[in-house]
Amino acid sequence: MAGISQQQVQRQELQQYQILQLNVLSMTGDELSAYLDSAQEENPLIDLIRDRKQYEQDLSVGRWLRGSEGTYERPEYSAADDDFTVPEIPCGDEETLEQHLRMQIDFDRLRPALRAAVSYLIGNLDEDGRLRLTLPEIAAACRCDAACAQQALTMLQSLEPFGIGARDLSECLMLQLKALSPRCVAAEMIAGGCLGAVATSSAAGIAAKCGLSLPETEQALALIRTLDPRPGAAYTQESAPCVIPDLQATPLADGTWKLELNDNWVGTIGISRYYTALLRAAGDAEASAYLANRIGHAKLIMAAVEHRRETMLEIARMILEIQSDFFTAGGALRPLSLDQIADHVGCHKSTVSRAIRGKYLSWPGGCIALRRMIVSAVGVSAQTQSSVLDQIRSLLASEDAHHPLSDQAIADALAQGGTQVARRTVVKYRELLGIANARARRQ
Repeated sequence: MAGISQQQVQRQELQQYQILQLNVLSMTGDELSAYLDSAQEENPLIDLIRDRKQYEQDLSVGRWLRGSEGTYERPEYSAADDDFTVPEIPCGDEETLEQHLRMQIDFDRLRPALRAAVSYLIGNLDEDGRLRLTLPEIAAACRCDAACAQQALTMLQSLEPFGIGARDLSECLMLQLKALSPRCVAAEMIAGGCLGAVATSSAAGIAAKCGLSLPETEQALALIRTLDPRPGAAYTQESAPCVIPDLQATPLADGTWKLELNDNWVGTIGISRYYTALLRAAGDAEASAYLANRIGHAKLIMAAVEHRRETMLEIARMILEIQSDFFTAGGALRPLSLDQIADHVGCHKSTVSRAIRGKYLSWPGGCIALRRMIVSAVGVSAQTQSSVLDQIRSLLASEDAHHPLSDQAIADALAQGGTQVARRTVVKYRELLGIANARARRQ
């Protein structure tokens, strides 16, 4: 028939067990533990064995005491606990910024329109304590006049910590300076009108621009540096994540490493003999088919978990070998790519990426994410970014303050030491370090 043709196409499709292997490989310890719990509920032939004692030892106190709703529960006290010291953990009842501000206002004495406006402003502060609203927007949102909006803003900005309710950095610093006694007029002049020059000009340049003497300008700049540009950040509650390392590396006397998996708490899959015997005793064809299906499912999960463990160990061994200077002497990380690891392990780099996702290695120097060991080379000298950053930091720390190094001079100095990087790369890394250009650094 016209218009119909046949074409042979070669296509690779992942089998079910391959998809399962990749999914299990990419799971963190917590995700794998939850997956095994779900698999056990679905498949009665799965026998899940866990070392709960090891789990309790590895889990930090903060996380162990955290309830299911994310709050913290107070442990029950008994007479046997007299010698037990509970370390400090985040408390669920810590004062928030909104609570701290509301405690300073007697809302009952405010007229309804002003009370509503002040409450609205407190509820619209960002995590730094800034207010990203103009007076017309405040008046429109609160359905009040401009005078009421201004009064509400003034009341908010009079509260502690000073600097709260500012619309920009200059206003934030000005609010803090005006709360000082005695007030520093020079600092207020700089914060109010010359703040942009602080990052780009020298003290002499700022003094000339603001009409101040050099000594009082330097004193004012020192005072401004003591102010808090984010007065609300101290009330931002962020719980530190608890990390259970997936691998444990212990140095041996011969310079090698003993590498172990720390996953006993995750669980070990087995086949339940009880349910297997029960189904076989039934002597029913349907029960036998169900039994074969569930045993096959359990074996697939067992193989996927074992593949995950072997792959993680193989990758960690290579990382310990390549980055030995870092682990043994605290040296800089060497360039290491996903492709290098994939070639060594014998898999695709996407498999390596899955294997190191959310995985951590514990060693005598601390606990570190495996992904941090993957570092790109910089320039033709094949040095890592952290190494180049350290070199730039060292060069600038020893430079002549009266004749600071330009970006091209930094690039030339790095080249003399064997590190070939472009000037634009120097600019990028200098900014990453938070270091101003040569003109701003000149004293």
